[in-house]
Amino acid sequence: MYYYYGADLLKNPVKVYVIKYPLVLTSILLIMSWLARSLLSFTFGRAWNSIGWGLFVLGSLLIIVSGGFFKSAGTTLNPNKMPTKLVTKGLYRATRNPMYLGMLTSLIGFALAMNSPLGVIFSIVFLLTVDTVVIPSEERALENIFGGSYLDYKSRTRRWI
Repeated sequence: MYYYYGADLLKNPVKVYVIKYPLVLTSILLIMSWLARSLLSFTFGRAWNSIGWGLFVLGSLLIIVSGGFFKSAGTTLNPNKMPTKLVTKGLYRATRNPMYLGMLTSLIGFALAMNSPLGVIFSIVFLLTVDTVVIPSEERALENIFGGSYLDYKSRTRRWI
């Protein structure tokens, strides 16, 4: 799915590929991980299960806290709407994508906790899709919307961690 973003769409349109509902996709992948655990008889071990639950909770907190920074800045959390403010405070000082990082961390953690090797593979597919298609597309849109402010932020802040 894609949308066109930009301050002047007639002169400088930017095609943006977005995951329409990233949390829904993450939830679907979590359910698939849970279901896939019965397809392979495998266990990561108790320690990895505990680590997995810790990562799942950490990822969930990253998503919630990151969303809070968008809310407090007064801009949209909806990836299908054009942002009105560039968020660069809090977690966004360390990574440009803490929400996607939280989703990825939750997916990996849940896969480990559920003894789901296929869940780990789903996490890798999520990472590759978001990193090679979604984020570059969103970055082009942010450059178009916020110009030099975004380019400066992008130059001093890592995409992931």
